[in-house]
Amino acid sequence: MLYLPVGNYATTPYYLEELGVSLHTIEELCYYLRENAASLDEGIMRQGLASFVEKELGLKELGRSLMDVIANKGSLASFVKLIFEESGYVSREELRTIESMLRENEAVGMAGRRKNSGDYHLFAGRFLPALREYMQALKGCDPQRDPGLYSMCMHNLGCAQAGLFMYDEAAESFKKAWDKGGVKESYSCYLAALRMGNSREKYAALVRELGLDRTMVKNLEENISEYCVMSRQSEDYSVLKEALSDLETDNYSDFDRRAGAVLASWKEDYRHNAE
Repeated sequence: MLYLPVGNYATTPYYLEELGVSLHTIEELCYYLRENAASLDEGIMRQGLASFVEKELGLKELGRSLMDVIANKGSLASFVKLIFEESGYVSREELRTIESMLRENEAVGMAGRRKNSGDYHLFAGRFLPALREYMQALKGCDPQRDPGLYSMCMHNLGCAQAGLFMYDEAAESFKKAWDKGGVKESYSCYLAALRMGNSREKYAALVRELGLDRTMVKNLEENISEYCVMSRQSEDYSVLKEALSDLETDNYSDFDRRAGAVLASWKEDYRHNAE
């Protein structure tokens, strides 16, 4: 996506203590606000930042509006919304998501904020940042005092780990989520992670050894079979099938082209997920 710059490039940068970065442009400010939206607090609502926006970046109207929010003890959501609206850095849909998240965070502690931040990255398909946020959330979450938050963090951590093909770790996270929360979905995901992380023979042995629920195991196998049928109808499957035909006829140039295109697409998806 192409962003048109707004405002000036600051000759004297502003150091944002909460995020440990020096800012020169409104776009840099927006980037760090977006990436850390769920863990922000009212500490960033300083007159120094509003003054920097007004004088260094040359965005006088925005700077004065930010000053008004601070003076009137307005919300963090309103403060951040003004910045994003002026810059046009995010879409309207993403701005609504961020604004809603900030308003929700006003009622939760830091562990809840970290969990919300992880959810934000997870739903956007950014698994590595999501994993990091859930790990931070779990550090501040007492499983005895708040088993619900703990089990949700553990479950979503497992989703992020599975998205990065860390199936052994994902199985452990889903199991902990199930043990503490008792949510059926966590148990299903636990079975799926075990299935994906082991050979069919090893998985069958684990089913017997761990006494896993046979009905849910059967349901999982049926879902996998259904997914395999759907996968065979995908464009990537068709291209790879043609590539194998090329290989069988010693048509190596077409094989390299077809297989290379699919692999390049998969690599790009993985890079996005691991950002």
